[in-house]
Formats: sequence, C-alpha cells, structure tokens
Amino acid sequence: MRMEDIRRVLSVGFHATMGYDVIQDTNGRWMVTLDVSERHLNQYGVAHGGVALTVMDAAGGMALYAKRDDIQRMATISMSQNFLSSAKPGIILGIGEVERMGKAVGYSSMRLYQDEIGGELIATAQGAYRLFIKE
Repeated sequence: MRMEDIRRVLSVGFHATMGYDVIQDTNGRWMVTLDVSERHLNQYGVAHGGVALTVMDAAGGMALYAKRDDIQRMATISMSQNFLSSAKPGIILGIGEVERMGKAVGYSSMRLYQDEIGGELIATAQGAYRLFIKE
C-alpha cells in the first residue's frame, strides 16, 4: 500500500475523528499510533476500551493490506481481545501480524503497547477480515 493512499484514508470520517496515524518502522512493519488525549478518556481517566480496540483493529487490517496489492477494501468479521492494562494518556502503538491469508478472508494478531514497542503491553487481539479484491 502506498503512503499517499493511507494518508487519504486517514484524513476523513472516523479515522480523522479518532486521530490515529499509520507509520512504517525501519523493519518494514506497519503500525498504528494514537496520542491518547482527554477526548479519548472515560470517567476513570483512562482510554475507553473502544479506543484500544480501534487501534488494534486498524493495525490488524494494515498488516493484511501490506501483504497484498489487490485488496480494494476490507471489513472486520470478528475480533477477540484481551485487555491486560488500561491505555493512559500519551502514545499507544498497535502492531498487527498476518497469521493467515486466504482468497477472501485474512487473519491477523495484534499487540497494543503504551509509549513504545516493548513498553507496557496493554492488550492483545486476534481478528478475521473479509477481503474485497480489486477486479
């Protein structure tokens, strides 16, 4: 996936409202980052669980997009998550890894960290995504 395509998608709708970004590290991994601010917090002063799920869902999808050039769009079929800690104000970072890529369905696993890769592990997830292929 080209960076200009990613930037276009992130500039509208829900993506823009959430405020997350997609970056590629020096190892070629795609990651989703979000600067958790007051607008993402619940009444307890930590990020609402939906914020963590959104970042992990986007990371899982990005991992799949990065593996194939013929994906037009995708939709999450299912996602299973485990919360290990709460996301606090500051940077959270989601990383997705492809587990299996079929013709119409892709599977990925995700990890969500506070501050940096290798920082506090906040959550893990596994997702299945319906792949809509370009014709």
